[in-house]
Amino acid sequence: YGSRLKTALGLGWGETEMLTNKLIERASSISAQESSSSPDEVSGPLVATKFTPSPWRTTPESVVEACRLSCERLGVDKIDLYQLHMPDVVKPLRVFGFAQESLDEVYWEGLAMCYQQGLV
Repeated sequence: YGSRLKTALGLGWGETEMLTNKLIERASSISAQESSSSPDEVSGPLVATKFTPSPWRTTPESVVEACRLSCERLGVDKIDLYQLHMPDVVKPLRVFGFAQESLDEVYWEGLAMCYQQGLV
């Protein structure tokens, strides 16, 4: 990932987001000290993470809640890039022949709600 860090709820169930929070704080303080004069440059780190479509995440509101919790763990008011980690793959009963409907539309609606609420 070069100079980027990979984080997601599913990577340590929030632990990597909390560790990233410490790095964000450090990078933000360094960025404030160096304050660039160019308005086109990004000030501070770009924050990206993913939510995992766990079996209990079945409503758009559950996606918004996951986003809020990620914001808290990351120590930010807004996530610059919020991604869906493995869309529609968490269907454990499919291997036993049980039909499970896709929740991708629910996830997309939840992501839209995150945007509308200013979380991303």
